[in-house]
Amino acid sequence: MSRVDDDRQAQRATERAALQKREQELRTRERTAQDSAFSKLVQQGTAQKHAAQERPLSATQAAISQLREQLAEGAERSSTFVEAQSKASAQRGAEGQARAGDRAAGQQQAGRAEAGRTQDAAGQAAHA
Repeated sequence: MSRVDDDRQAQRATERAALQKREQELRTRERTAQDSAFSKLVQQGTAQKHAAQERPLSATQAAISQLREQLAEGAERSSTFVEAQSKASAQRGAEGQARAGDRAAGQQQAGRAEAGRTQDAAGQAAHA
């Protein structure tokens, strides 16, 4: 081979190496751009997922808060109901005691009247 051929082959090899280097750089840039675009899509998807999770969480928290309020209202109603029952029961108890007292007084009076009748009958029998 001649020196001219050697120089041409060297130049072609250098051109091929430069071309391969440019293609590699181009591929690297494309991959970087694709990775960047993919990363952005992933971040957007993650952000949307987090936003979607926060909304139901907020809705869940609102539901829990509402249930707590209802529970507090129910407890208030329950305590009011228990108080009313307690008052009614105390009133019924007092009325029952009054009736029992009236019955006892009535029985005492009936007993006295009967004792008086027995005495009258004994006195009449003695006089007769």
